[in-house]
Amino acid sequence: MYFFVTLSKLIRLKLTLRNYLFLWINVWTMKFELIEHNFQCPYCNESISIMLDPSEKKQQYIEECEVCCNSIEITCDFVDGKLEYFNAQVAE
Repeated sequence: MYFFVTLSKLIRLKLTLRNYLFLWINVWTMKFELIEHNFQCPYCNESISIMLDPSEKKQQYIEECEVCCNSIEITCDFVDGKLEYFNAQVAE
């Protein structure tokens, strides 16, 4: 399995080289692939791309909008490695 990301994508995703290597090692050793998902920011309505980890069935965490820098609460569920439910809302 190959996990290749261009430098421009790293910059867009705001990943440092250290974080990229950590992700690559996790992908290689855990035998799962990250899933790219697009959604709209609940604050500025800009389209945002996010990488999701299907290894955990239920997830809830806070992510910052890469455009307006406001906090977004992400909730997602995976069934058999496929995204079943996704919600992005204003973080309280």
